[in-house]
Amino acid sequence: MVARLPPSGRQAGMGPSLRSIGRAPLQEVELRYDPDTHVLSLADPRELRKTEAAFMIAGLRGRGLTQQAIADAVGAHKSMISRIARGEAAPSDELLGKLKEFRETSMKHLPRSE
Repeated sequence: MVARLPPSGRQAGMGPSLRSIGRAPLQEVELRYDPDTHVLSLADPRELRKTEAAFMIAGLRGRGLTQQAIADAVGAHKSMISRIARGEAAPSDELLGKLKEFRETSMKHLPRSE
């Protein structure tokens, strides 16, 4: 089964998405359904990492951070953050961990942009 989802993996009306702030276009993802457990999952775990990281970057950008500021905070190059935000690259496990840690810290201290 192939579905077209926003890169954030969230449905409209469920909070911010990359599409809502003008980032990546829709992308195709392959979903697997297990009829025994009724679980729907992404066929490629890299796609999940890619989508999760892109959504985190969108959330940080929504708080007023630039891609350069995000890159500096997690020790990555700005072009890598840009590629991840557009859904063109999947972060390493290490970079994904740094993004999660930075997001958790910054969400506590940065006001939400209007």
